Amino acid sequence: MMFRKMLRIAACLFIIFQSVSCISQSTNGFSIQGNWFPEYLGNINEAYTEFYIDDTNIYYFNPTSESISANEYYITNSKLYFRNVNVDSDKLMGTFSIKKDTLIIVNEAGNSLFLKQKELPNLEDLINDDTSFDIFFEGYVNREAIWNENKHKPQ
Repeated sequence: MMFRKMLRIAACLFIIFQSVSCISQSTNGFSIQGNWFPEYLGNINEAYTEFYIDDTNIYYFNPTSESISANEYYITNSKLYFRNVNVDSDKLMGTFSIKKDTLIIVNEAGNSLFLKQKELPNLEDLINDDTSFDIFFEGYVNREAIWNENKHKPQ
């Protein structure tokens, strides 16, 4: 009888531990990995861009120069930082959270919302040499055109 009670308590503790560990995983740096683009927030001057986040870097695609740049990042207490090797302190980009397929970054400038980029080919494909630049760029231009059309539609 006592053994059953202890077994139930152990099972409950195991379930609670698993639940807590799953919650903590949702806020670690790995949860922001993937391809992202900005959600249109109503400012006509907003520009479309795509970026990819792996476990150590955030890669940005610059369509003007047709180049990719990378910034090393890290996360502490749901705060996203860019490493800055040229100065003593790293740059705080803001506090982040993820809700479904939306990455939310909050800082002094306000809220920035980014949607999960699911269409292929994406920037990750280009970085990993899974697609050519020409094929990626054609997809990028098409996605940018649709985003800009939607930006000019009445809300």
